[in-house]
Amino acid sequence: MPARRQALGGRLELVTLDLRALLRELGVETVAQLLALPRGELAARFGEPLLRRIDQFIGATPEVLVPHRDPAALEVGCSLEHPTADRAVLGYVLAELTERLARHLAARDQGAVLLVCALKYTGGQALLLRVGLVEPSASARQLMELVDLHLETVTLAEEVAHVELRAAVVGRLGERQGQLFTDRWPTDPHQLAVLVNRLASRLGYEQVLRPRLRASPVPERAVGYKTAIDFGFRISDCGLKKANPQSAIRNPQLRPLLLYPEPVPIEVICVAPDGPPRLVWLEGRRERIVAHWGPERIETLWWRGPSVRRDYYRIAPESGAPRWIFRRLVDGRWFLHGIFA
Repeated sequence: MPARRQALGGRLELVTLDLRALLRELGVETVAQLLALPRGELAARFGEPLLRRIDQFIGATPEVLVPHRDPAALEVGCSLEHPTADRAVLGYVLAELTERLARHLAARDQGAVLLVCALKYTGGQALLLRVGLVEPSASARQLMELVDLHLETVTLAEEVAHVELRAAVVGRLGERQGQLFTDRWPTDPHQLAVLVNRLASRLGYEQVLRPRLRASPVPERAVGYKTAIDFGFRISDCGLKKANPQSAIRNPQLRPLLLYPEPVPIEVICVAPDGPPRLVWLEGRRERIVAHWGPERIETLWWRGPSVRRDYYRIAPESGAPRWIFRRLVDGRWFLHGIFA
């Protein structure tokens, strides 16, 4: 009670937004001002709900707190009257369960991100199939296709007596705007997500990867790879823009689109020992460098392992795309590291 009385001079936080706006228009902005008004006038002008909220605030009327409960897990199942190991029968049962699960998901405006299929044997053991998706989906056809791809890769040890299908992780379905003109090939990220789902189900989740940036100044260490099926991943996060080869020379912030896994040794002739390159040998032929930008010094910090010190140049040879080369400062050798394609 003392804590409630100390809050009487505070702003009105016990009424709805619409009623709060109406009270402000009348000059009532604090709880103390509201309590000073006659209860009969408040009931006549604003109704009984306002008086009930006031009584709950001062403790004269109990206030029942309704806890938030997560919706029940989306799970469907079917017990087989005659246990079977026939994949055609299991496929029919799974198709029926997938249809039911998809309807429940669509009714909640949700889609499955992780689907768990449990095939329970007659002996009590269970075979679990975990189907991950790039984007939430409530399409029965897509979900059944992925479940079927996983089912093809396993061997049934016994006859199956019970089948369960559960949406272990769900996400909100995103709105998709239709196209007015469809004469061109659509660039729909949803189609790419469907492709990634199929590849991961067929090849395995560890075989389908996506690039990930790392905080490293060394270019060959700045990008790593992780599995594409990730609950926090969206296919729209990996869009890449193609760089303009000419602007790659003028703009020092751009990096080549094609980077060699390891720098390739090359021969370069410079006017001065530490000056910019003038001639370069590429693919066994000598080419004159018509334009260059640099040097850009890249080096690692001493506490991060062996030192790397390089001077990078962006060069435009007489023929072909611009290249990204560097001089290794420890011995003066030159290397080709990337191509601005």
